[in-house]
Amino acid sequence: MITESQKVNYRHILRREFEKRKTKNPKYSLRSYAKYLEMSPSRLSEVFNGKRGISPEVACKIIDKLEFSDFEKNLFLDLVESEHSRSKMARELATERVREKTKVYSEVDLDTFKMISEWHHFALLEYFELPSASTDFAQIAQDLRLDIEKVPLAIERLLRLGLLTKKNAKYVPPSRLSTTPTDIPSEAIREHHLEMLSKAIKALQQQPVPQRDFQSLTLAVAREDVPLVKKRLREFQEQLSAELATSPRKNAVYALLFNFFDLTENMNA
Repeated sequence: MITESQKVNYRHILRREFEKRKTKNPKYSLRSYAKYLEMSPSRLSEVFNGKRGISPEVACKIIDKLEFSDFEKNLFLDLVESEHSRSKMARELATERVREKTKVYSEVDLDTFKMISEWHHFALLEYFELPSASTDFAQIAQDLRLDIEKVPLAIERLLRLGLLTKKNAKYVPPSRLSTTPTDIPSEAIREHHLEMLSKAIKALQQQPVPQRDFQSLTLAVAREDVPLVKKRLREFQEQLSAELATSPRKNAVYALLFNFFDLTENMNA
């Protein structure tokens, strides 16, 4: 988990990215990583060992090269600034931002953050419900239109989190609804929904009508009734999920999005 007691710092994040690359390619070296980050191997080694730091300017270049979420980018920059900014006030402000971030995300470790924020983790859980689901990474990538390198990383993450188990050479998901928690005010959930909205736009543009269904409803409501609408939508979601869960004919993974938002948010504010 991301907690103050663990004293998370930007070096841990850099080292984790290096180890992730070595997992994919055991021959990947510190020299290769340093070259990718446009640093010398000796300097990167000193950064890892805590003998040298990096400037906020260098940190900005690094996060542009690494596949960080917006939360991870902001956390990385704040961690660097809290330690190395030339201004005492800037260091103190950055330290406070880190404290706030770790407080908000103390319930969500990095694996969970990635799992929630990146749509394909939930898609994989549903994919392995299909009788025809493959265990071949290339086939899974093709079926879900994913970059192949994302598949083993996501499966490994789901296994670590206990959301997948492997039995008889097959991946088995838990028998529960794969939805994002709605009571966590996290950047992870926002990123998840942004990714799903992006997928919906592509589906609207590219999928034939018999394969999809897009509808919209605009209505006047009392803002006090918004919790009621949310409750009804959740009830419908749970009912539909339970009804479809027992079907022996599953052969596709679909996404169902509910979008209910205020078109008059500045009215009577």
